[in-house]
This record gives sequence, C-alpha cells and structure tokens, in this order.
Amino acid sequence: MISEFREFKFGDKVKMVVNWNGSEDVKDCKKIKFVIGERGKEQSFYIDREELVSFMLLMGTEKDAEKLIPEKITKVTRYETILEFKIKASHNIKKGDEFTVRAPHIVNLPVSEDVFKGSLKRTPSPSGIFRPQQPTIITK
Repeated sequence: MISEFREFKFGDKVKMVVNWNGSEDVKDCKKIKFVIGERGKEQSFYIDREELVSFMLLMGTEKDAEKLIPEKITKVTRYETILEFKIKASHNIKKGDEFTVRAPHIVNLPVSEDVFKGSLKRTPSPSGIFRPQQPTIITK
C-alpha cells in the first residue's frame, strides 16, 4: 500500500494522484484523484479505492482478477479428541440416573500463514504443499 503522496501519469493529459493531503478520507489511498486535461484546463474527479478496485475487477479478465486477489495458504496442526462427560440427573429424569455424553472436539492450531500475490498452481507438489506461480510473497 502506498502511504505517501504519489502522482502517476498516463500520457500527457491524465494523472492519478493518491495521498494528496493528510485528511483521514484521503490517506492510505482511500480516495484516488484523477486529473484530466491540458495544463490550465484541467478537471478533477475523485473515486473511492473500493469502487476503483471493483471497476477494475469488472473490466478485467479472470486471469487479471487472480492477479489482483491474493490467496492465502495456512498450515495448521489438527488436534482431535473425544470429550466425555458423566452427568448425574437431579430432576426431569429419574433421580439418580447417570448418563454419559461424548462429543468430538477438534482444534486447528495455525502454524504459519503465507499470502501470495497472483494465483497458485492447482496441482500439489510431492510434499503436498501448493507452490505459487510467482515468487512474490506479501509479508503479514
């Protein structure tokens, strides 16, 4: 994410500006300012980041969308056990009756989480871990 002022030019007549002031509505690229026209005859319009991203997803192909949406791989350690409780009834059942309740208990403990930019290959490697097509890893 871009956190400082940046200006991008597309040809001679189109500019895109982010973080042009320190207001909460603008910082961290929450709003994007487009400036169109020749110097002295410029017109500006503003668009929210979410709207721009939605528009880009609509205009792009499926491959473009895969590049924009990061995918996560989370490695977990799974712990499974059966919990058993013995209960002695005091009323609504014959007094003194005992019964046992068994319930499965599953805990997934995350070991690590990696976020990949781009798409992942859908065929697992021999180790069983999916490998990214691009080596770019976004650290979290």
